[in-house]
Amino acid sequence: MFEHTVTAGTTDGWRRPVRARGRWRIAGILAAAFLVLGAGPPAAPAAQADAPPSQAAPGSWQRPVPGAASARLETDPKGGVTVQDCDGSAGTAPATRRFDATGTALPGAPAGALAMCVGTVTGSGLTVGIRPRPHPDNRDPSTVVAYRGADLLWSRPITSTCNNAPLGVWKLMNGADGNVYGTASAYTPCGPQNAVFGISATTGALLFINRSATAYELVGTHRRGLVATYGDDSEGVRFLDYRGHEYARVKVVGSAKEMAQRLAVNPDGHVFAYLTDRTGTTTRPDCAAYYAVNRIEVFNTSGRTGRYTFPYCTVANVNEWSAASWGMPVLLSGSRTDVPDPDRVMAFDTKAHRLFSRTVLERGEDRSYGALSVHADSRGRILLPSNMVYDGYTRVSLHVDVLSHSTGALLDSFDSGDLDGALGQHTNVYGFAEDRVYFIKSVCADQACTTWRRTLFSLGHTGVGMDEPRATLLKSARALPAPVRMAALGDSYSSGEGNPPFDAGSGTCHRTAQAWPRLVGAEDPGVHLVGHFACSGAKASAFTESFKGEPAQVTKQLNGLSPAPGLVTLTIGGNDVGFSRILTHCFVSDCVADRTIAHAESYVAGPLPGLLRSSYALVRSTVPRTSRVLVVGYPRLFPDKQEETTRCGWLTPAERTGLNRLAAKLDAASRTAAGTAKVSYLSVNGVLDGHELCSTEPWVYDVGRNGGDNRGHPLPDGQRAIAKAVRGAIAAG
Repeated sequence: MFEHTVTAGTTDGWRRPVRARGRWRIAGILAAAFLVLGAGPPAAPAAQADAPPSQAAPGSWQRPVPGAASARLETDPKGGVTVQDCDGSAGTAPATRRFDATGTALPGAPAGALAMCVGTVTGSGLTVGIRPRPHPDNRDPSTVVAYRGADLLWSRPITSTCNNAPLGVWKLMNGADGNVYGTASAYTPCGPQNAVFGISATTGALLFINRSATAYELVGTHRRGLVATYGDDSEGVRFLDYRGHEYARVKVVGSAKEMAQRLAVNPDGHVFAYLTDRTGTTTRPDCAAYYAVNRIEVFNTSGRTGRYTFPYCTVANVNEWSAASWGMPVLLSGSRTDVPDPDRVMAFDTKAHRLFSRTVLERGEDRSYGALSVHADSRGRILLPSNMVYDGYTRVSLHVDVLSHSTGALLDSFDSGDLDGALGQHTNVYGFAEDRVYFIKSVCADQACTTWRRTLFSLGHTGVGMDEPRATLLKSARALPAPVRMAALGDSYSSGEGNPPFDAGSGTCHRTAQAWPRLVGAEDPGVHLVGHFACSGAKASAFTESFKGEPAQVTKQLNGLSPAPGLVTLTIGGNDVGFSRILTHCFVSDCVADRTIAHAESYVAGPLPGLLRSSYALVRSTVPRTSRVLVVGYPRLFPDKQEETTRCGWLTPAERTGLNRLAAKLDAASRTAAGTAKVSYLSVNGVLDGHELCSTEPWVYDVGRNGGDNRGHPLPDGQRAIAKAVRGAIAAG
């Protein structure tokens, strides 16, 4: 049986899937908040330039966490943190310690209850892991257990089809549905067997278990389900729903010359793969090393969406990465084999387009670093923590740079201050919450490093998107201007309909963090979203009347903001025209022949302009004259040309033309009404160009009998496209 053994000086102790042909894949990267500490002597440091860091924000604290050299750290949705020993301390059983965001200790699983540094913390606060080996009856090495505080809630053995032989569980992670999913493997009497499984977080019931004789490994979860690799060297990925049913598979490794060394999954189900050439000299004579010629490829359920090949030789040196909805940052160490190169951070979108590339660490006189990591947070920022060493290892601190994901601009920098340097210390176990970075500092307690002292630090920060005062740019003494306060009104196109999970308390208004107003607030350091009032299904009347149990958006909610926002965005009018109903009607009948589209065009030409003018004018009069009101239109939902239309047998050429003409007339009417009401207007009619409904890669939910509220609404890629257009309009003034 393969066990996870993390020892001093080792960070690669994870068990691997059992390969039928006896080969192993390079260890998959762990999530950024699920890293393993290898506590050997520090590696030789590279130099770092001095920069004046911001001070740590209130809420920073430290707590002793006694234990041995190896640990696991994970944050929870409420900002708390769990620390689990990987190998105990001085003969004691491995312990699990929990703290809330204020540093208050919480009940944790009893010492020795969890083992092998494998586990997760669910959204409901359960600590889930595996029962240690050996168990008293020596027949329970594969049991997943869950603790609420110190109380055992449930246990679930994972077994093979070969006489119920146990499968060793070596990976656990949370699903977007709140349940727990994992990977197990073993050499059974019947041969090698691997499994991907799901367990109910509340009851411990087995949701499914998919077993295979070939390599099978869970690599990530996303909103719709799971992504697992299959085959040696992760040559392909399978997309599974949260009940284990496969709904798509994609070939990742195209030939025997290639090898997938890293895979990451973003919240929308895009798979980022880091590929290498096994032979090196075959395709790039200048790359003589094995596992060279690296590239990034991105896949979704339709296949590959993009590829980026590094212009220089790298040798299996993508240190860390974590995928976000916008894409993925990559940290490279020594980016060339022939010329010394500083560490470099790069970022790629979901098409593998490089967003930026910049040197992270530059040479300085008295600073060096170790254990650099990278993390993409939910607000569109990239966090780069590093173990900073001053004055020949006599002073040490944790230093964090905050970068813009789109430009790589340095937005903020903060530092823990001197951590009292000592022999053999490390700070390379990180956990990331919305307003803080957690890390563990381990220090040798004796010259031989046979025992260790560990401390958990919570480093709070203001940072971009946090509480004011805002950070300052490191290369300028000029402070960033205060962000404009923004409120977002309107209908489903502003609420984010179709992109769960929806905000608690938003009911059927279906507001979500994937809505374009929220993305603007998260990605633009010059914007602070103070009110997201849009509601799915809202008509213009929702500005002055209660809708779905919520107060009137303008006369109550917007008018109640104090101070008033400096920017108000809105989308309105689509439900007054009945666009969703029209789409459904076109799906089930000929909406040109029965004049459904013609009646809608008459409404757009008649009553609608006056309704829009009064709605825009109401918003204009509710906020100060210095505030900007920006009306955002609706995108064209269907391709311009018939030859670009696929997979939509229900859509006739006349219907496609008619629906696009209706969208154009609505866009023109909205623009004219905005001009009359003296507010700004942004047309996004062509923002989905090439990705409309019925295109080969749509960014819009399909129309169908069971489409429900989702039909005709932008997918996450569509929301990001609108957000990008809005950010451009805000910047243009």
